Amino acid sequence: MARFPSFLWSSLLAEWPLILPALALSLLGLLTMHTFGADSLAPRQALWIALGVVVYAVLSVMDLRFLRRTPVLITAF
Repeated sequence: MARFPSFLWSSLLAEWPLILPALALSLLGLLTMHTFGADSLAPRQALWIALGVVVYAVLSVMDLRFLRRTPVLITAF
């Protein structure tokens, strides 16, 4: 079994003050939505929360310094 590289762990855990409150609020909202009844949107919301966490994890381990040198983004800014 392959080990998860330590630099990936450090980059994922470095931003826990950012992701932890957002995830807690999202899960509380999901719990509130689930109590609305059988036809609630809670399963769809859970899917979007999971997708958001995956996107956050992928972007947090990527080196995004190349965006500083991208002329299109500089022009849009």
